[in-house]
Amino acid sequence: MLQRGFSRFGGANGEIVEVAPVTLPALSCLKVPVVDDGAERREIADKFAEFRTVRLGAECWQSISKSGSFENWSHIAKALLVGKNVALRASDTNRGRRYALAFSAWAQQHGFDRMPAATRSTAIQLGENLAAITQWRSTLPEPQRKRLTHPQSIVCRWRASTAHNGKSRTDLRREAKAAWLVSVPARRHCRRMKRSRYGDS
Repeated sequence: MLQRGFSRFGGANGEIVEVAPVTLPALSCLKVPVVDDGAERREIADKFAEFRTVRLGAECWQSISKSGSFENWSHIAKALLVGKNVALRASDTNRGRRYALAFSAWAQQHGFDRMPAATRSTAIQLGENLAAITQWRSTLPEPQRKRLTHPQSIVCRWRASTAHNGKSRTDLRREAKAAWLVSVPARRHCRRMKRSRYGDS
């Protein structure tokens, strides 16, 4: 009679052999931990987004002589901002020789090495303040928007326009002139009052 849990096999000479079941020990070291791959997926997505940003910026830079529009410079600015962040991570600083070497290597790798240093610097500033500059630029007349395409002129005008609570020098001069014109009758009235007072005395 076969015992419970045993298996029956034919032996070499045809006899019936009962084999006891084998129980393997549970090895905790073989257990695979549950890993949340959400962070890894986000990192991959971020790297892919950076790759697309840099590629689009490089393409715009290669064709900048044909179309130096604000939109193209915006893509270039975003790409350079990626390069700045890469250099920051590589050098652990945003200044000095280590940062300069890291950023120069990145710029050469992606085709931005022929861009003048001053243009790269203001383009990065454009990328860092792109939302505010885009909002400010939308308030300008269309002819002025068409003229302001290069990052150096855009950043310079934007800083000048927002230096005094968002008012440009032209606005400030206009307000000063209006205030002076309003104050003329008041000053005349004061002079008349003084003359009348001195005359009564």
